[in-house]
Amino acid sequence: MTSVVQNCDQKPTTVFLSSVAASAACVQMVTTWSLVCGVAQASNVMLALSAAVGCWLAGKCRSAVVRYSAISSVSTVVLGMVLMLAAWSAPTVFDQLLVLGTSVAGNSMWLAFAFPAAVVMLVTAAIGMWNARQDDAQQSTAMWRLAGFAIGCLPGLIQIFTTIPMFVPVLVAIFAAIVAQIVERRSVQSDVHQAEIPLTSPQPKTSGTTTWMHVASIIGSGVLLHMVARTVGLLFPLSHALFCVAGFLTLAALSAFRLRPVQKLVAHAWYAPCMLVLAATGPVLADRLIDFNLHLNATTSSPWLMLLLRALQLTAFTLLATAPWHRRLVSYAGVTAMSLLPALLFGLAVGMLMNGISLSWELVAGIGLASAPLLFARQPSDAADTAASTAVDQRTTPNVIAASPVWWHRFAAIVPCVIAVAMSVIGPFNAADSALLLFNARSAQGYRLGLDRGMILQSHSTRLLQQRHTNAGHVTIWRTSGEQLQMRRNGFPASQATGNALITPQPVTETLTAVIPLVLHKNPGSIMLLGDDFGVGLRACCNFPVHTILAVRKDSASTAAAEEFVWSSLEQSPLEDDRVTVSHQPVVTAVRQSTDRTWDAIVADSPAVTSLSGQEQFTGSFYRHVKSHLADNGVFCQRIIQHDLGSEPLLRITSTVTDVFGRAVLIRMAPGEIAIVATRTPPGSEPAEILNDGILQRLARSHVGRELARSGWDWSQVAALPTIDTAGPVALFDNAKKLPSATAANAHFAFAMPIEAGRWADKASELGQTFGASSQRLADAMPGRKNYDEFARRYSAVVQQLEILTSFPDEPWLYRKSLRTELQRSPRPPLEEVRDGKITRKAHPLDEFRKNYFVSLGKVLQQCATGHVDSLLLRQLAEFTNQYEPLLSNFAHHELVRVHELTAHPAPALELRHRLHTVYFTEGGDLSVRQLANAMEQILDDPELLPNDQQRFDHVNSMLQELVRRWEGRRGYEPPSARRTQRDVDACIHVANRALNQMEEWSTAANLTSDDLRRRRRFINDALISPLRKYGETVLAHRIKSESPLTDVALDDGSNDMPLLLNSDSVNTN
Repeated sequence: MTSVVQNCDQKPTTVFLSSVAASAACVQMVTTWSLVCGVAQASNVMLALSAAVGCWLAGKCRSAVVRYSAISSVSTVVLGMVLMLAAWSAPTVFDQLLVLGTSVAGNSMWLAFAFPAAVVMLVTAAIGMWNARQDDAQQSTAMWRLAGFAIGCLPGLIQIFTTIPMFVPVLVAIFAAIVAQIVERRSVQSDVHQAEIPLTSPQPKTSGTTTWMHVASIIGSGVLLHMVARTVGLLFPLSHALFCVAGFLTLAALSAFRLRPVQKLVAHAWYAPCMLVLAATGPVLADRLIDFNLHLNATTSSPWLMLLLRALQLTAFTLLATAPWHRRLVSYAGVTAMSLLPALLFGLAVGMLMNGISLSWELVAGIGLASAPLLFARQPSDAADTAASTAVDQRTTPNVIAASPVWWHRFAAIVPCVIAVAMSVIGPFNAADSALLLFNARSAQGYRLGLDRGMILQSHSTRLLQQRHTNAGHVTIWRTSGEQLQMRRNGFPASQATGNALITPQPVTETLTAVIPLVLHKNPGSIMLLGDDFGVGLRACCNFPVHTILAVRKDSASTAAAEEFVWSSLEQSPLEDDRVTVSHQPVVTAVRQSTDRTWDAIVADSPAVTSLSGQEQFTGSFYRHVKSHLADNGVFCQRIIQHDLGSEPLLRITSTVTDVFGRAVLIRMAPGEIAIVATRTPPGSEPAEILNDGILQRLARSHVGRELARSGWDWSQVAALPTIDTAGPVALFDNAKKLPSATAANAHFAFAMPIEAGRWADKASELGQTFGASSQRLADAMPGRKNYDEFARRYSAVVQQLEILTSFPDEPWLYRKSLRTELQRSPRPPLEEVRDGKITRKAHPLDEFRKNYFVSLGKVLQQCATGHVDSLLLRQLAEFTNQYEPLLSNFAHHELVRVHELTAHPAPALELRHRLHTVYFTEGGDLSVRQLANAMEQILDDPELLPNDQQRFDHVNSMLQELVRRWEGRRGYEPPSARRTQRDVDACIHVANRALNQMEEWSTAANLTSDDLRRRRRFINDALISPLRKYGETVLAHRIKSESPLTDVALDDGSNDMPLLLNSDSVNTN
């Protein structure tokens, strides 16, 4: 006899609420996992495999669960309580088990993730058994079940608006489902209280079988799902909120498959092959979506609309990937959730293991597996069962699922595979274009100005050097300006560096991220580096007197890129330094490893805040583990990239760090680049002063100055950076409200990021209103005044240097007067030393350095008047560029270029190096164009000065772009001489045309097509040459008529500066 309870249809309300609870629990588990364990390849694979095993266990225990649940409602309450406990404790349990895993597994990250994955397996099995009876629901409740799963994806969006723990809505959903199931059982039992319940309950019959072909097909769908995630991740940023909305839309679409018209369509023999063919053209579809998403980025101001439109794209791709089992899903052909999900999740894990291969070949593998049922059908009946199994009921178009010839199914399977292979060979998805167009605000601005896709790609000097698929995502490496490089990971900027610090500056934020904590610590001996893709921080640390350096790097691909592009120009690679240990593992496991060693400084070069791959590095648990690895008074420094964010995310990060460390300091390294610093205070002590006395002296040390000089900075510029302290006289939280911490439990930070990043607003003003009242210079925020006078003196020189470069284009010689005046009128106090029992005074070494520079320059200029200069004197003058001094070193390069011009170019290669230094080592507001034109002329006249055509192309192209920027910056600028400006205009037009012609010969080496070069020429013509011609023919022609010729003669070009030829004794340095 069959159980009456088993036979009675379940109420739609019970099915719906149970499905909502199960879905919400899954969303919470996955979100918590990503915020604790991260989204590295090993983490994701272990998550998918553990969930697959849990679903398989639930399927194996399904009959026992159904039989027991028919006898007693205790199982419902027990399983519900287990799920509630799991939801409540998930953040803590995952964290502690990962700590245990890292202590047991060491550097084996796969084994480390296995410990928290065991919990995922058990929770997934519990969810499966919780829904065991729903899995057997009749078709009348199937739509309610899918609707419940869809609604269960949405509670996560609540975290956008609140910081309550994410498990709260999950607990509410589970409790409601428990109540509904208990009420239903009591109602049924009261109606059939005399029914006999047997000890065994027969398995529900299904009208089809699941063979290895079906399993292979579902695994193929899992591979395709991962390929979809990789593809859309290159079109727009992935986020937890995006996955929740896309999950809702996907499940809602699947529930629509229960409608009879849709069932007829899905049951048609052409449905699966056609969907696979459409999926095979994925690279072409994705490439067209680049244009669509570029339009969205440029025109959609509502972040909610943007989220919805992106979710619709993800949903469409997901439905294509899951098409092979749509017919079996709607026909109940041996398909239940517990029989479907293990294979699907296993396929997803297989896809994750294929991260290192191209998207196109992963597409081929997925379609090949998905086509297995059609390809290996042995007889028409098998083929028909593979394609459709049975009709949903006997009333639904039985002729639609009639058996087709075997050859038809094999043909239908081969065609998508052939198309996928063809797309992989002739039409792969151009992920590099996507990275540059869709993750760059400049591209959206260009689109709003009317530029098409091709013109936007050629509207800057950025050139692709390399792209590769790695286990940590798609990596592209670009040449941006001169020798400067940029790495992008999944579209997001990950790191910057220079291949030659002699002619192009090292990006200052990369340098400061490592330098700041080493300067703030009084005596650092050991340092742990987290991230640092291009290895700039590691290179900087090797130049400091530390004894131990641990570099935790994302993967070996980033290390290989650093060796190839950055470290290759060094005398010694950091990998050859005995103090350096490199570990390739996720950051989340590195900071949780139990070790007896503690670190004086820990530097986290974290990914962009809006990136899904960096969310786990901004939670309270991450900061607590970092703190546990710090020695007493150790310094932690984290780089925060927040170009698209307002004040709220930065304030929340600061609040989180303050809750863990007790105090935090924000240092604004550059617009959109923040360093947040904290120290570990010994137990039982008050939070220590982060900005301690002595920082200015440590900044002034020679090795610090040499490192900063590679970025074209003086140490006084670091001391003048805007700084915000959460404590002290001008405390941040005295002017701004402290926010609740970002944790893995509330997940607010992770869910709110896409909305905040997509919000159009004046975020710079928001940041100023929130943080401006608490901001002061780093030097002013320190408790002591040691070396402050020297800071003030040097920073005054920096300001004068900035004013000369930005206010007097093409007139760098004005520095001579400023430098000489400062040296004569306000020399540094002399140094006193005791010799033979007497106190003698000696000029300050820095003033002596400046005086010697003037003397050396005067001697060289005297010889220049004869048309020849002694090479020894020239070398002595060049030595003044080796030690960075504001108001001197940069301008010394201008002097050396001028000397080479006046003496028939005795060393062209050295002259070009000095020219390029004046071009790249300058201020952003520098509008000088003469040295740019001259540097381009020298390269075009003598290309052999640079080693290869790639470098020639890159430098000339970069300087063309810089000419565009500087002439645009001159709008509204009143030139002192129209005649001289006309000569500059003519020179720039001439050299631009020469450059464009020569770049055609170099374009092959630079891997540019004729179309790319044609667009580049068109852009330069539209942005530089045509406007200059119009400017010369209208404005300048009119001004020349009314301008006196004496104006041009009166301008000082540095060729006649006899006051420099003074006696060294006339300079008072005391």
